[in-house]
Amino acid sequence: MLETLHDKLVFTRRVRVLAQAIAERLPRDAHVLDVGCGSGDLARAGVGAIARAWTRRGPETRLAQVYVDLFGATDVENLLEGITRGRYHVKPAHAPLVFRTADEGDLVAQQLVRDAARDLGDLAIGVIRQLHFEPLEFEVVMAGSFFKGHPIVGDLLAQTVSVVAPAATEMKPTTRSRTTPAWL
Repeated sequence: MLETLHDKLVFTRRVRVLAQAIAERLPRDAHVLDVGCGSGDLARAGVGAIARAWTRRGPETRLAQVYVDLFGATDVENLLEGITRGRYHVKPAHAPLVFRTADEGDLVAQQLVRDAARDLGDLAIGVIRQLHFEPLEFEVVMAGSFFKGHPIVGDLLAQTVSVVAPAATEMKPTTRSRTTPAWL
């Protein structure tokens, strides 16, 4: 119930405030393409890594215990069954757990964060190529909770985009809560 209330009040307000802040910065006749990805994908990727470890197709990860604790599951099998049967719901709000686990040294979580950031960069490259923006100077606007989750996200996205659009500049949130970790 608390999560539902949070989604209806806090999340909806965040979206409205963010949309207003972006709208104020855009030229009058500008168009915006919002692909809406990031945190939810990372949180779900954490489940995928847990499943790969449980089925012995991938390395062990501390994310298993983090998610078991989050949902109050009895063990990893109960966790995966609960997600599959709809008893537990993985949400974008769970992405910070992956960031934290990565910061604590979990190699699987670190790779998930790197992959998610690069995938987002690849997505941006697709849009850049479709619009033929490669030679242009333009801003890549990094907005949303995913970019606030960890500085590595914006850094890797910028690295990925710069290969195709070297004149692109990044527009980031005005503050960062941490410094880029050594596991970049």
